Amino acid sequence: SIRATKPSENTVIIAVLRRHGDRDETSIMPLISAGFNRRYIENSNIMACYNELIQLEWGEVLARFKL
Repeated sequence: SIRATKPSENTVIIAVLRRHGDRDETSIMPLISAGFNRRYIENSNIMACYNELIQLEWGEVLARFKL
């Protein structure tokens, strides 16, 4: 598990996955088991990436600071 190294209890780890047009969406459970907090399907749209970062900042990251 990624979290076994324990660099910080407040770390947010994101998995960036390639988009597969010919495949159904993969299960997120193996990623959660590996220690990821969230997954993000790659996107070439800069605004979509920016919005995802804002959501992370105001969601998972801010929640970790409140601990």
